[in-house]
Amino acid sequence: MLLDQGFPFVKYRFLVFMAIGGIPNPIDMAFQKVEGLSYERGIVRQAGMTTFEDGGDKQERELVLTRGVFGGISPLTIAQLLQLPFFHEKLLRYDVLVSLVDGDGTPKTSWVVANAYLKKWEWSDLDADANEVMTETMTFLYSTLLYIPFPMRNKL
Repeated sequence: MLLDQGFPFVKYRFLVFMAIGGIPNPIDMAFQKVEGLSYERGIVRQAGMTTFEDGGDKQERELVLTRGVFGGISPLTIAQLLQLPFFHEKLLRYDVLVSLVDGDGTPKTSWVVANAYLKKWEWSDLDADANEVMTETMTFLYSTLLYIPFPMRNKL
């Protein structure tokens, strides 16, 4: 019996759920782009031996979230604004759940990024000749990623 896996998921249906300092944020879910979901490990080959680099399993990676800029203020924006005066003194922890969803909004696979910290917050260039949406990009550093593939329904 073969397992019919159906069609591959489309990458444009996703939601981002965030907890800021351990407090869930159900408002800021719509992002235009998510980059940096990856596992990586350091491997060293010396004298015919293959080993892991020291700290290879805890390498920091960047999670990059991009979204359109809106006129209102959201919990995520408030957290960022409150953090700015202490940007070089204190860290605010973010936990991020990225879910790939189907047409009905049902999660099909997810990634949990735990203990992420804001590294950079930037906005797209202002350009009078462009006809594009103004975006903001948040770059987080993280070292813990959990991939959660949801069970697929067997079609026999």
